[in-house]
Amino acid sequence: MRLSVVIPALNEERHLGQLLSDIKRQSRRPEELIVVDAGSTDATVHIAQKSGAVVLHSEPPVARGRNLAGYSAKGDLIFFLDADTRLPGTFLEDFVCDIERRRLDIACPRYLSEVCQERGLYLVPLKVAPGSLRVYIVVNV
Repeated sequence: MRLSVVIPALNEERHLGQLLSDIKRQSRRPEELIVVDAGSTDATVHIAQKSGAVVLHSEPPVARGRNLAGYSAKGDLIFFLDADTRLPGTFLEDFVCDIERRRLDIACPRYLSEVCQERGLYLVPLKVAPGSLRVYIVVNV
């Protein structure tokens, strides 16, 4: 299974290098690393290029950059990470194993489900058709 990691960035020179180092130390490294720059005026692009990441150029808001990279990524799984994220050494390996074990097509971070619970919302599986993509929607019950 091919992994792509996407990092949208705008003036993230303080954080990006740490995340890129964490990614290089992963027990399961991605086949593709994409940094989407939204017009940084600091060393963000230089740091990304120096790490060997593919650098795409976009404009704010961050969602635009995520979409651009999502369409460009070649991986079977695409991980979207914020530049200030820190990863334990087995994060990608553990996450991929969990996705494969549960046969998920889409997954969201735990904090989203916790936020939903705090607000009285629930993540509900939605089957579009037999054997189709499994999507979880947020509903207010």
